Amino acid sequence: MVRRINAKPIVQARHEFAQESQRVRLDIEVGGVRLTSEPLSWLIPLLEEIQRASPVPETLGIAEETITKLTDVLKTLSGLEFADQFLSKRIAESGIKTAKDRADRAVIEDARRKALALAVTIEGKIAMEHSSKRAICLACHDASDARSFALYRGTVWSCSRELEPEQWRILVDAYVAREDADFARALGSSLQAQPENRDAIPSAVRRAVWIRDAGRCARCGGRERLEYDHIIPVSKGGSSTERNIELLCEACNRSKSDEIR
Repeated sequence: MVRRINAKPIVQARHEFAQESQRVRLDIEVGGVRLTSEPLSWLIPLLEEIQRASPVPETLGIAEETITKLTDVLKTLSGLEFADQFLSKRIAESGIKTAKDRADRAVIEDARRKALALAVTIEGKIAMEHSSKRAICLACHDASDARSFALYRGTVWSCSRELEPEQWRILVDAYVAREDADFARALGSSLQAQPENRDAIPSAVRRAVWIRDAGRCARCGGRERLEYDHIIPVSKGGSSTERNIELLCEACNRSKSDEIR
């Protein structure tokens, strides 16, 4: 029903201003597909709460470090606004714009651009963290693509039919639960019988490899008696990183071992 499209999407927040109000959308591009979120109605009030230094509800699932960074950026923007107003007043009172005034204005504008770019990046991160709690529906820019999309658990998902946020949550949670169960079974069967030095592969790397290889042998596509194998053997300097690990069934792994000289 649902499929994982990208587990590490690049998310960019985008502000829209209309009639003295503002809203935020997310722009995401994965595999050549351009996606845009629904307006994030919860984000503007959240930013206002942060500006007022009010506690942010823990239920949003936003890390304190992220809020601290955004608070610092908002303070920087506020300071730049004050500096801009002071400069404008100084120019108005003197009646002329000197070279120093122009240089000061350029410095302020450059600092403002950088701060706004950082704020947008942090807001995108906030949305990513929030997506661990609630699915964010995404619209595809390609009208010929009939799939629906959503950002949930920090991952972009697709489905062949339109879904509400709560339906996305239910289906993706079930998908991940099945995936975790397959992963646990693989670890509990053939993987336990591997030599002790194979346990040096970090669990995070094992999970990433399992997801990347879709729980199948990288050579024959089989699902039975899977093992984690170093592409470049440890004895030859290979590391236990995701790039150097692949899933192989027992038969393919033994066949590969026979080829190594």
